[in-house]
Formats: sequence, C-alpha cells, structure tokens
Amino acid sequence: MIEVENKKVPHSFRNKYLRNSGSVSISTTTPTPINGGGANLDVLKIDDGRTVSDENVFSSLRSLFEIKSRIIALTDNNTAPTDDNTFSSLRIRQELYAAIDALKDSYLSKTAPDETQFLIKLLGGLIVDNGLDVTKGISTDTLTATTVTTQILNVLDKLIAKSATFSGDISSNDYAEGLIGWLIGKDGHIDAKSLRLRDFLEVPELRYNRVSIVSGEEWNAPGGGIIENIDESNRIIYLKLEPGEIAEIEVDDICKGIFNDSTGFQTAYFRITEKIGDSTFKYALRSGTTAHPCKAMHFVSYGNFTSKDRQRSSYSTQSYVRYLTGVNSWEITKEMIAMQLGDLSNLKLFGIEMTGHSAYLRNVYMTGTIKQLSNDGITEVPVPAFKGVWTPGTYWYYDEVVCNGSTWICIADKTIQEPTDNSTDWLKYVSKGETGDKGDKGDKGDTGATGAKGDKGDTGPTGSQGIPGTSQYFHVKYSANANGNPMSDTPNTYIGTAVTTSATAPTGYASYKWVQLKGSQGPKGEQGIAGPTGANGQTSYLHIKYSDNGTSFTANNGETPGAWIGQYVDFTAADSTTFSKYIWTKVKGDTGDKGDKGDKGDKGDQGGKGDTGATGLPGALIRPRGEWKANTNYVNNTQYRDTIIYNGNTYSCRVDHNSGSSFDVTKWTLFNDFVNVATQLLVAQNATIDILGTSGLFIGNQAKTQGWLMTGGSIKHNVTGLELTADGKLSLPATGAILVGNKTFITNGKIVTDFIDVKTLEVEKLNGATGTFKSLQGTKIVDNKEVVMCEIGFSTSEGKMYFEGDMQHQGTFKEPNGTNRSYRFLTADLWCRGQFGHQQMTSLSFNSASTSDFFAHIYNYGTDTTYHKYAQSGQPIDCIFLEGSGNYVIYICNSPRRKMITIVNASGYPKRVLTTWQSGGTYTLEPYRFAIFVTAETYASVNNTSSTVNLHVMQ
Repeated sequence: MIEVENKKVPHSFRNKYLRNSGSVSISTTTPTPINGGGANLDVLKIDDGRTVSDENVFSSLRSLFEIKSRIIALTDNNTAPTDDNTFSSLRIRQELYAAIDALKDSYLSKTAPDETQFLIKLLGGLIVDNGLDVTKGISTDTLTATTVTTQILNVLDKLIAKSATFSGDISSNDYAEGLIGWLIGKDGHIDAKSLRLRDFLEVPELRYNRVSIVSGEEWNAPGGGIIENIDESNRIIYLKLEPGEIAEIEVDDICKGIFNDSTGFQTAYFRITEKIGDSTFKYALRSGTTAHPCKAMHFVSYGNFTSKDRQRSSYSTQSYVRYLTGVNSWEITKEMIAMQLGDLSNLKLFGIEMTGHSAYLRNVYMTGTIKQLSNDGITEVPVPAFKGVWTPGTYWYYDEVVCNGSTWICIADKTIQEPTDNSTDWLKYVSKGETGDKGDKGDKGDTGATGAKGDKGDTGPTGSQGIPGTSQYFHVKYSANANGNPMSDTPNTYIGTAVTTSATAPTGYASYKWVQLKGSQGPKGEQGIAGPTGANGQTSYLHIKYSDNGTSFTANNGETPGAWIGQYVDFTAADSTTFSKYIWTKVKGDTGDKGDKGDKGDKGDQGGKGDTGATGLPGALIRPRGEWKANTNYVNNTQYRDTIIYNGNTYSCRVDHNSGSSFDVTKWTLFNDFVNVATQLLVAQNATIDILGTSGLFIGNQAKTQGWLMTGGSIKHNVTGLELTADGKLSLPATGAILVGNKTFITNGKIVTDFIDVKTLEVEKLNGATGTFKSLQGTKIVDNKEVVMCEIGFSTSEGKMYFEGDMQHQGTFKEPNGTNRSYRFLTADLWCRGQFGHQQMTSLSFNSASTSDFFAHIYNYGTDTTYHKYAQSGQPIDCIFLEGSGNYVIYICNSPRRKMITIVNASGYPKRVLTTWQSGGTYTLEPYRFAIFVTAETYASVNNTSSTVNLHVMQ
C-alpha cells in the first residue's frame, strides 16, 4: 500500500530521471561504445543463470521477463515497494482510491455535507447566509451574522471572538419575555433573571422602581474609596481609581468599612499609616480587632487623628442623620455630635434622654417665626422672642419685653410704640406685682467685742461711702385663697410675699402680703371690635430661686433664701436648674431704723500689734445722672453709684433698680448741704473748695470708661496707661502710644514716625519694610579716619543700583529633606562686561565592579561615600564619568529642571542611567560612548529620599 506523505498527492514524478515530457532516460553516464560490433558480447536468454555484467546483454524475452518481475500486481500484498519495482495500473488505481479515501478523513468537503471533531480557525473571517448552528462554541476574530440561534450563550465564556456584530436580538431558545430565559436586544437592553459580577459594576445611575435604595450607612466625609486589591500580610491596600482620579485619603485617617462573609456582617476599623503611591497605602487595624479590609470594600474616612481639617463628617441611616465634628478617635463621643435629625432614641447627652423623631442642634439662628403646635394638631402658638427691658426702637410681631414691671408681647407686625395699658400694638402678658408692706423692725444686735489694735496701714485710695444696712430676705408662698390660708410652696392662684431680716421664712400666712396672680372675672363689657388672634392660653408658672453671690444657687438647689432672688415665668410647673434662665435681682434689705443705744460693754484687753494693712482699692465712682427720670435703670455697685436731683434735693442710689413711673424714696438716700465735709464721698453743686484732700480723683467721662485718675501724687490714664509719675517722669506702658501732630510717634516702645530728620542716626539694627537711600556704605577706621571700603549706590534717574567692591555669595542651605546645597544667585538676565569665571565641565567620577546603584548629587553637596558623590561649593556638575567593569546604575539627584548633563562611559563595559524614577526605566550607555541628558521633574514620593530626577535623552 502506498503511504501518502503529508496527506498530499504528488504533482510531479519522484524519480529525478523521469521527465514530465513523457520520454524516459535510463542512462546516467556517457554510453560505452561496443567494440568490434559486439562480436565478443554474450546474450543472456530468459533462462540463463549467469551473472549480469558489462560483457553480456539481456535478450528481448529476458528483458521483458526482468521488467515483469519488478511489477507489483493488484493482488500482491507481500512485495514491498522499492526504487527497484513498480505498481501495475490496477494496483496504482487501487492505491489512488485508498489515498483519496484517506484524504476525506483529513479535509472538509465543499461539495457535500461534512464535519470535523477539531477546531477550525478562519483567518479571513466567516460569512453565513443561511444560518449557523453551533453546539460547542465559536472562536473567531470576526463574526457577522443576521440571526444566531445557539445553546452556548447560557455559558458566556463559550463565545470567543475579537469582534462580533449582531443586527438582531440574541436570546436563549426558551426565552419568554418576563418569564424565562434571557434576551439581549439590538437596542442594548437586557432581559434576564439575575446578574452576578466578580469585580466592579460602573453605571451612571442605579434605579429600583425609580427610588434610590441605601441599606446601612451613607456617609459624606473628607475621604474614602473602593479597595481594588489588598495585601493582608504587609497591611497594604490598593485603591480602585478611575483615570485622572486622585485618592481622597491621607495619613492618620480613621477608616471603617462593612462587609459580609460566611459568619455574617463584619466591620473593619483601620488607620492609614503611610502613603506608598498615588493609589497604594499602608494601614493598621484598630487595637483589639481582627477584621481586615477586603477587596471591593467601600470604606469611609470619617475622621483623622491629627488633621483638624479632616475631622468633620456626616452620615445617615434609615432612622436619623448625624453631623460630626472634631472626630479624632475611633469612638464617636457626645462632644463630636454637632447636630442630629430624626430618631434621637440613641442619643443621651448631658443627662437628658431624648426619644422620638426630633432635632438636636448646638445653635439655632433664625429670622422668621417659631410656632409651637398643640397636641390637638390644630392650634399653633408662636414662641415669643425675649428682648429684655424695653428701650425705644423698632419691635416686631411676638417680640417679648419687660416695661414698668410688666411683661408685654408685640401683637403688631412692626411697632415703635412704648408698651402701656393704652397701647394698641402691645399685649400685657404678665402684670406688675403690687408693692409689699414694709418689713418688721429688726431686733437689736449684740455689741461686738473690741478687736485688737493693729499698726496703722498704708493709706489707700478712699472709696465712696458704702450704704450701711442689715440683711433683709424676700420670701414667697402660694395659696388657693385670698387670705393665704392655707399656704404652700406650690404655685397657685394667689402669691404671698414677705420681707424680713431673718433667712427663715415666716410660718404664719398673716405675715405675707397676698396678691391674686390671675384676675377674677369682671362684669360683662360692651362688645368691642374684633382684635387680632391671641396666643394660645396656657397656665403660666412663676419660678423663684435664691443666690448669695448672683452667680450660683444657694444651698438646697436655690431654695434657701439669699441676697439675690431669681425669677422667670413659663408654662412648665417644674423649676429649672439652669442658673442663667432666671432674671436676678439683689434683694438685700435696706438699713433699718437706728436701734436704742446699748449698754456700755466691758473694756477689752489690749491687743497685740497687728500686721500692716494692704493698700485699699478705690471706691465706687459717683456718677451724676442729672434730674430723675422715669423708666430708667439706676445702679449702686462696686463700680458706680448714681446720684440724681429730685425736687431740688440730691439723692444717692441705694440699690440697683428701674425707676418705674413714680419716684420711690425707698430706693434713694438724701444728701444734705455741708459747709465743712470730711467724708469718703462728696457730691456738691456749685461748690467752691479751697482745699481738696482725697486719695483718688477721677477726671473723665461720666461712664468712667475713659479719663485720668489722680492718686498718690500721680496722674494715670485708665485706658492707655500713660502716667505722669509722682517723681515727675512720664511712663508709657508697652501697649501705649504718643501722638505728635495727630500722628503716632511712639507705640509699643518703638518710634513709628513716618520721617526722622537727623544728621546722623546711629542704631544697632535697622529693620524696615521700605526706605529711601542715596547710598549704603561699608566703612572702617583707618588711621583714625573713616574709609569707605564698599558701597551700594542708588541712581533714581537711571533706575539702577551700583555695587562697588567685590561681591561674595556663598554658604549652605538645608533642604526640607535634610540635604544641603549651596546658595543660589537667581536673576532673569545676567550681563557681564569682563570675564565671567566658571569652572568648565565640573565633573564627578564613579568606578566600581558591582551592579549596585550610585547617586550623583548635581547641586547639593555633602560628604562623599561609596555610593553618593557631591558637587563642590559653587560648582554644579556638568559631566559624569563612569568607570569600572560593573554594569551599575547611575542616579541623577538634586537638580532643577532643564539642566544639561553629559554622561561618559569611560570603560569597556555597558553602564546604565536611570531615566524614569517611578517605573525604574534606564538608558544603556555602551562602552566608550557618551550621551547628553536634560533633567526633568523630580518625582514626588516618600521613597524618593535622594531627590532623584527624571531625565530626557537628547537624540
């Protein structure tokens, strides 16, 4: 049987002696002539057994016999084909048929249906006109089809093509819209049961019934991101960033992310410890936690341990929205919650338990109206805006003021009226209480023992005469009856007040003056015109607390009477524990009538010598207020004591009060006229004083906010501190100032005048922002004469500066990274008339047999090491020589951009030059060759500690 080599049919004879023309040549050499006509030539007959040689020849029959014996017949299956035999015609036909059948097993037919079990690769493409049925997948560069019906799209990785174009829909065989199967429409829509992705889903919008759905927490924070990959063993996260996107996390960020695993939902807390690259960061887990961040996790940076600018964030859950500030630790504390809206059940601050849907705010700033809605869901009650004591001016709807002892609420849109009983723009909210009866006379006090006499102390500035008196206490009780019987501490229809000299409240109801808080129903009046809608009626409560110092409650949470009384009115029965909510008034009693003279006590023993007393403080300033006026505040405190003139008499204020509508003599002390006065306090009208003896005299404005205090022989300004001392010196404090010609001349101990006109000005240090000079000279004394050694001249006409003398510019500058470089002389243009000195082609040389990295510092200089070499001062490097047998890498460091550097390979071995820091790209410099480079940017990275620059290679 014939072997068909390479499954191909030969198209020419394999025997090199057979010609395609049909003729046969059997001679391989030049024919040998037969000598003598062949007389000595033997003929071998058909049955001759002699050996064939050049001396004999076959007979015709023998030749035919020999030829026939070399033919392999149709049925001869034993003889092997060789170069010495041949097939018969029938055998050849049989072999051809067998070869054709074998070819059918190796090649596809184009004249009949055919198939193969092997992959077919179509390099030129595939065009299908009548449909394509595929059962096990298609792999092609281009697939163009009008309709594709196949089972393989249920497994997407079975369709492999670089480019597939479908003009119609693609679907599974069992597709039924909205029921089973799947379809990818020609319009780009996909109808399928579910979609599972192993990595990221990026879409402009996610919609579910056109409602945004968020499960868990939604943050608005200074940073965060999506983790593309993570290295848990080295604690490194790799962020997923889009092209051009910048990572929004920083070192010390406090981060957290929530993910789900086989055990349920886990929260990972971690801190950013180092920035490795634009999208690569190192992290550390929160102490005590083991959950690492994971791939595809969305995490938030909700605070920062060190940067205050990154400590603000906000987040929302399905029940509340919370705004945070000052987040510098893992846990969110109450101090960090600036605002929360929604369900406050999880918020307990300052001992207050807040429940339900409400709002917690630190501050509220409003210009509109606050209205309180009644529980009936219908009635709206505006909340008044308290403006304090009424003063002339403009007020707006529902402003609340206090005037003449009563509380008023503005019921007009806008008004400048004063609140009175006849006002149309004001509603009296709380009426002024009636004046109580004068308290009982106090008991006579025991005579005190005589104290020991001390040495005379230094005379201090004399204070004004204090108002002597005994303590009186204001007591309040309540009752349901007009006579006060029985009485209690719980607010009721009637209020009783009593003023005594004892801190203990009277126990008898007759000791109190009773006033009805709410008036009784009066007789029916005539029908009036319709007024504006009034406020929702509610029960009001008067709350009273006491204080000894006006800044804090007395014992028993303010229930123990004291020198001050605090009051406020609201609609809540419980007393507030907030001190500032009360309006405080000093109620210490006035001086009672002088008691009878007591018996003379026994003489006390002589006391020992006392310590020297401290210098006393100046007393309160007498502040004349002119004629008495109604509805005016008058004071008597440690700073001021007001005096007024009423009916031709002079009075001194006894206690802080508002004058009301009528003069109350109990609030004032009458001053008489004196001819000779020796007192701590002097008020005089049109007085002529021959001798004024005082330890302190204030001359200034009535408010005592600005003026001069004469004391101890000195005169001192109470604001600037400028003082004419007792010894005749002028003293100016550090922050004071002296004005000359209405311009500041000296301030803060310095002369700040605009111009100094002197012939010679000698100073140790001249520090000025601007100045005008003709020249600046450097001089020295030579032979007792001042000689100019160098000079800087200024020519205003030419707009030039002239330097005379050598200029030397040298020294070192320390970079932020700790390296040193020489100082630089920076200028836009440099013109030189003479020689411009420069050390040509300053160079560095490296010689090594290793493959290590070497660093050439172009401008900075330091101490040379094996791997680092530096420029000399003032000699930036122009050329670098590389020697030795090592194929090492040279780094160019500490150079600005656009510096040209020549690098020479002075060895017979290749050398490498780093050109791109971030990718590690190098340029190979062949033996005994050189290349010219231009410095590019310095890649900013925490790992680029040597300030290596990138390089451009000049072609």
